[in-house]
Amino acid sequence: MIKNSSLRDRSTLLVLFLVPLSSMAVLIGNFSLFDAVLIAFILVFGIKYKGDYTSSAAYFLAVYAVCFFSIVIIVEYGIYEDAVQSLGQLLYILLFLPFVIQSMFTSYKLENFLRGVLLVSLFLSLALLISPLVDNPFIKFDLVSRYQPRTSGTTAIYIIAFSYMSFLYSKRKLNIWYFSGFLLFSLAAVYLTGQRSMLLGLLLILMVVALRRGVILGCILLAVTVIVSVFLAVEFSLSSRLTDNLFSDSYRITIIMELFESISAEPLKVITGWGVGLWTSREFNQEPHNNFLHLITDYGIFVAMFYSLIVYRFAFSFFKFRGNQNGSRIFYVMVTLGAMPYYMTHTYSLERGNIFLFMVVSFYFLKEYKSSVWSSRFNR
Repeated sequence: MIKNSSLRDRSTLLVLFLVPLSSMAVLIGNFSLFDAVLIAFILVFGIKYKGDYTSSAAYFLAVYAVCFFSIVIIVEYGIYEDAVQSLGQLLYILLFLPFVIQSMFTSYKLENFLRGVLLVSLFLSLALLISPLVDNPFIKFDLVSRYQPRTSGTTAIYIIAFSYMSFLYSKRKLNIWYFSGFLLFSLAAVYLTGQRSMLLGLLLILMVVALRRGVILGCILLAVTVIVSVFLAVEFSLSSRLTDNLFSDSYRITIIMELFESISAEPLKVITGWGVGLWTSREFNQEPHNNFLHLITDYGIFVAMFYSLIVYRFAFSFFKFRGNQNGSRIFYVMVTLGAMPYYMTHTYSLERGNIFLFMVVSFYFLKEYKSSVWSSRFNR
């Protein structure tokens, strides 16, 4: 086991740059080159079994809930391919990633992590912006209006990077020109992908900036952002999902209403779920476009709660923790608001990139929360 800290830090930065490729370089089944790199990191630098992530009660309850209700699903519905594949990925997320993350980032500064994600977002934006002009292996065009990244973790990358830049600007550590430039650069990429939830997330983060730096300045930034973004989308005929169908996806509400009807007919299914992939809308043949509700249909409410608690732990930033002298709580609030539209309007995805990055933010939040609470108690 190597104990060279500088080599460990450089290896951690390399892992961050490999996150977008985690869905591309697939070796066998769902096992990718990214997974192989994570295993190699553990073999070279060792694994940290005890840490802020895996020592929490929520972690053990999450693992227990997934295992228990998975057995219930297997007993009731039998073994089938979708269930085995989904369960394998879920256990990978809950049993493997927390140990990897706390081994990798315990001694890695939060600021270094955020700078790494910022660099990744800039490279991804560049790849998106040149896509209309030059074919590249990282982006595909859907032949209608969207340029879809073949990379993984796009949502988390932009939300975390923009939250970091907004945090610096709100703390007066970044001037308005750099902030505005990054904002427009990010929005151009968002419009190319046609991600409405990501656009709404960025706007929610901007609202926090407005409250921190002044309502007038924030409103000006918000208005200019919306006007410029819509102009670009219309002028270049980009992302009709944003300009034409921004609020017209009423079928998602219909799906959720169908789910509530199913719950009223079979209330016990809220606890056990209907089985992985076995509940879909009668009219649209789709799962509910909401992470929490989709998890309920597959595994039940307990798995939905504990899974969300493990991956999105930073959402507890809304409950102010003591001893937070550097104001980093505002950063976690920004990430929470940015991720909220994605969580509420998408089916849950076991995509490595988004989950890995959100779990890293949760790890840093949990680490800071525990240290601040300990410090406040110790200094009484």
